Amino acid sequence: MPKRNTVIVKDLGYARIMRTLRRDRAGAKVVVGFTGPEAEAKHEGGDGDGQLNVVSIAAVHEFGSADGRVPQRSMLRDTMDLHAQRYRKELQRSAADSILGRASLEQGLERLGVRAVGDVQKRINAGIPPELAASTVAKKGSSKQLIDTAQMKSAVTYEVRRG
Repeated sequence: MPKRNTVIVKDLGYARIMRTLRRDRAGAKVVVGFTGPEAEAKHEGGDGDGQLNVVSIAAVHEFGSADGRVPQRSMLRDTMDLHAQRYRKELQRSAADSILGRASLEQGLERLGVRAVGDVQKRINAGIPPELAASTVAKKGSSKQLIDTAQMKSAVTYEVRRG
């Protein structure tokens, strides 16, 4: 009779790691933009004179107006592109922290959301080309793009979403 081989399975934590990953990353994501109640508020600045909400004004600036009178000044997409590598590293660190039990993936996504909101606000503060038209500067009394009352800048938020 041939000798039987015996297989001994030693789980050195793999099962726990896989359970943690399945639980934590089940559709979890961070969304940065104009997601909160501040975004639904009527815009107080010169653009629309209270007729449009903040998210509508932000969308016009992000993509430019359909008639071409307002040029594209991307505050969200360009910020995400500019910092994509850093955000990927932050996500990798958050996944590792989750696996090692140092923090949940959701906590890492919260941290990333705060960082991304700050980056968008810094980009708005720095000014996004092109320069404003002379008529716009005269109307609002400032040459600062995307900032009139700072209502739009303060409406940039994030949400951690599941599923």
